[in-house]
Formats: sequence, C-alpha cells, structure tokens
Amino acid sequence: MPKIPEGISREHVLAAIRDFDGGRPHSFGDSTKYDLLFEGKRYPPKAILGLAAAHILGEPLIPDDFSGGATSQCNRILRSQGFQIVSKENQDEYSEEKVVLEDFSPFQIGTVVNNDELRKAFKCSTQGGTHSSQNYITPEMAYFGLREMRKT
Repeated sequence: MPKIPEGISREHVLAAIRDFDGGRPHSFGDSTKYDLLFEGKRYPPKAILGLAAAHILGEPLIPDDFSGGATSQCNRILRSQGFQIVSKENQDEYSEEKVVLEDFSPFQIGTVVNNDELRKAFKCSTQGGTHSSQNYITPEMAYFGLREMRKT
C-alpha cells in the first residue's frame, strides 16, 4: 500500500488544487467532516493531498492509501503548508471574509498549554474560559474556543 510521500510542499498542494479545479481524474469522493478552505472555496482534503502526491509519485494516491480526519497525517500536512482545514458543520460561518489566518491558533492540536501561554498568545484573559491550569488543545479549541477567547 503506497503511503503519503515525504516532501509535499505548498506548491504541490496549489498544483493539486489547480488539478482538482481542472477536472483531473482521481478516485476520491467528497469529504465527510472536514474541508480544505482556499480562497473562499471548499475542497476535499484527501483528494487534494492525493493529487498533490501525484506531483512527487507520478500518479495520485487512492483513498485506501491514507486516512482523513481532524488529526490525520493528511490534515496535518495540509495545515503545515499553511492551508485551513475547517469543519463541514456550520458552513455558513466560513467565508473568505470571516476566516483569516490570524484567527487560527498558533498551537498545535494535541499539545498541552497552560493558562499563561494562552493569555500571552491571545492577549486575553482566560478567566471563566478554562477550568484547569493546563489545557489540551483539541481541533475544536484550536478553531472555535481559542478564536472566541481572542475576541474578548
């Protein structure tokens, strides 16, 4: 079973988005829970990463080659290249005008941070927003929780 190749760059992902928009054949269906949001348009992350891999391997990956999901390698790679992965829930909340890079957490999903780090990063008070001295950053906190904290 092929795996996601090392070295997928932002340029590979941008080329994959162009391939996808141009109708390049691939075997991926629509995404189920998360989308890649780029220039106000939603894309299935696995399809984009599968097409990006073609620029290294010569042919796209197939759905069985790797998994998707909030903390998957697929979405981690896309995020690491500066792309936004958003939930399919509440799709109306995500428009190009409302979603900007600075709204996203500087913390990696799955890390543990203390309240002082949260206050420092978001220049806000965590009073009433957190209930322990350490916080496990979940995908939801990374987008929704910390984004809301930053507005206060």
